[in-house]
Amino acid sequence: MPPAVAPRESQRPRCRHGLGLLAEHRRSAGDPFKFFRKAWRAEDKDDPFADWRARKGEPRHRLGPGATVEALQAAERRLNVDFPASYWDFCLEFGSGDLFVGPWRRTRFIAAPDLWDEIKGVLADRMLYPFMPIIDPGGGDVIALDTGQRDDRGECPVVWWFDGEVQAVVADDFCSFLEHFQRVRGDRFWLEG
Repeated sequence: MPPAVAPRESQRPRCRHGLGLLAEHRRSAGDPFKFFRKAWRAEDKDDPFADWRARKGEPRHRLGPGATVEALQAAERRLNVDFPASYWDFCLEFGSGDLFVGPWRRTRFIAAPDLWDEIKGVLADRMLYPFMPIIDPGGGDVIALDTGQRDDRGECPVVWWFDGEVQAVVADDFCSFLEHFQRVRGDRFWLEG
């Protein structure tokens, strides 16, 4: 099997801010998604789709560029919610797109500026406040932030939503969810519990 290739520069989203300016606008301390950028570029001999992506010239993730601070603030006003720091910070750097690209699966990440259209369009008012859809892995599952609950850091739990209701809490916050999702290479770990 040929080694997994790092995404070409043209395949990686460009941060609108540059990492220096990005840090200035983060709501969390440090760089919470360094692990994500590092894993994106790293070879992973156990990645089940590495060979397919290498043949097709596909990146591990196909995400757009991050949102501007103004776009994130506008989304918060429109949705009447303050995004938790981990989700805000990820949306500063990465836009909507696909996570863990593979030949037969599509796991869609929904960035803050696209939430309104998602709630009003795809979900057609079936998912209501306090839930905010952030990952659409297909099959009727939705991974959402429960913005009605906050921990002492202002973070929201991440829930698995299916068939009109919450099935389970799957992570304490968005960063923890993404770290676990990265570790299992995009597998639907929430179905195991």
